[in-house]
Amino acid sequence: MLIAVFIAIGAVAGAISAVDVPDIVLHILFAVYLAVTIADTAMRSGFFTGPDHDADLEKPLGRFTSTVGGLGIGAVASFLGGGSSVITVPLLLRRHGRPWPPPPPWQTPSASR
Repeated sequence: MLIAVFIAIGAVAGAISAVDVPDIVLHILFAVYLAVTIADTAMRSGFFTGPDHDADLEKPLGRFTSTVGGLGIGAVASFLGGGSSVITVPLLLRRHGRPWPPPPPWQTPSASR
């Protein structure tokens, strides 16, 4: 299954969980999450420069990673009231380091072989 399916399932669970939590708690948790994400993005390599390694960049996510990661991303994002891109974009840029949209085929390294 696609990770998007698990993100959607997690989003439902996170939204239901957030109903009983006081607004001030959600606001504080959201602010803390954003501060940690911004600090992590700025201080740890990979977000701006791409990954430090070349191994397994094209390898698809495994079943466990798609399931648990998707459920976690959806649950945290909807619980805190942010979109899942707040979590997925930093992770994907750190893992793949690719600009979007991808370059045309004639500009990729494999085209020159």
